[in-house]
Amino acid sequence: MAVITFDRFELGIDRRKGRAVADANRLYDLKNCYVTPGWAIQKRPGLTLVGELSAGTKGLAAFNGELHTFSAIQDPSHGAGQGVTFQNTQIPYSANALDDILEIHYADVFNGALYVSAEYDSGNSEHHYISGGSPYHITDVNCPHTKAVLRLAEKVVAVNGDVVDYSATGDATNWTLASDAGFLPFGLRAPGSADALALGEFDRKLAAFAEDACQIWFMDPDPSKNTLDSIIRNVGTRYPLSISPVAKDLLFLGDAGFRSVALQKITNNIEDLDVGTPIDELVTPLLISLTSVPRSIYFSGLGQYWCAIGTTIFVYTFSRTSKVSAWSRFEYPFSIDAFAQLGTKLYVRSGDKVYLVDQDSWSDNGQSYEVLIEMAYQSFKKPGVNKMLYGCDLVGKGEGELAHAFKDPDQRDKQTAFAQFQAITSQQLDTRSGPLIPVELMTTAVAPVIRNNDTNDFRLDAISYHYERLRQT
Repeated sequence: MAVITFDRFELGIDRRKGRAVADANRLYDLKNCYVTPGWAIQKRPGLTLVGELSAGTKGLAAFNGELHTFSAIQDPSHGAGQGVTFQNTQIPYSANALDDILEIHYADVFNGALYVSAEYDSGNSEHHYISGGSPYHITDVNCPHTKAVLRLAEKVVAVNGDVVDYSATGDATNWTLASDAGFLPFGLRAPGSADALALGEFDRKLAAFAEDACQIWFMDPDPSKNTLDSIIRNVGTRYPLSISPVAKDLLFLGDAGFRSVALQKITNNIEDLDVGTPIDELVTPLLISLTSVPRSIYFSGLGQYWCAIGTTIFVYTFSRTSKVSAWSRFEYPFSIDAFAQLGTKLYVRSGDKVYLVDQDSWSDNGQSYEVLIEMAYQSFKKPGVNKMLYGCDLVGKGEGELAHAFKDPDQRDKQTAFAQFQAITSQQLDTRSGPLIPVELMTTAVAPVIRNNDTNDFRLDAISYHYERLRQT
């Protein structure tokens, strides 16, 4: 009797090949779980409610040990949070005090205070620097008051049509100071679309995105030293909030899916990478009918890039040391309106509720969620040859259910068959020293499907099949 073990899942979801021919370490689906640096599959952390905010506020930003929200018409005072303090700041639109906030597009610390870009119900945007007393809006006539903003080279940088404006060094309120504040001629160097739409920081340089290209600029506090480093054609984005640095790369969401800008180690050249192609099949349908703004964050607590599109968060786990480059997806019962990382803790906002991504919890505020692991079809290195499967061993933690999708050799027109789910107890998640989990199938290829739907921890380290290869007639 032969035995084959699958214990390397470092590539995560990969839909680029058909399920029948994908490699053993490429998975068909990972729902509500992710690949660890040890190549195991771990259930995602749950959510713990830490506070309900007063109505009329938007956004969520971490600053000075607190979580900050913003409002325009109202000035509510939030109640005490569980293990966290909430603070609201009123930033009404200077031209119309009755224009409420629709979206917070940027909120980050600059020189000891929060710099905020807010969009209002009228469609107008305005920049605010929350330092000193109100009003906080930037009054400099050269401030672009646009949505896409970044802090870089001791300046605040913002898109402005076919140019990228920047403030004076160390002064977020001054966009006019000669020989200090100014602009980059983005449109003049553009190979296609002339308007800058999004900004990111890459290798301590500015990455300015149009819809169809990316320009990399070296920026210095001394504007005379600003230079164009390179232009990457045919890679762009219309989703500014999807941009986040991951290690030394820059990940973002484009119309074709997730992509990245990376630096080649040997040549030091900048290139675009199709890092997201393994999950394009899952991502692009969600972009057709967007009802919310895609937004991302790099969660340092787990070393992951998270990008929320509606109720789905696509998660990219990356580790050069462990050679992990794995996509998975988290599904939530609500859409994500904002992320904020306070220290090593990640908080998410949905409506007026704020949750902690709790690494000690395995439920969403007491509610269980389904973990689903689907492997590609495995032919045990002998495609097209019938095998008699007798049983399997599992190694991991927790309880769940196990089933087997398989190729039926007697029904060539039938693509797949599906064995009934059988319960897996906690003792059966390490069966190497005990009895096998019965399988009893004759097939050319089999795809394990594992589910968990309780409020306890769950992890899969390995699965082994015991089988005999049958003689072909």
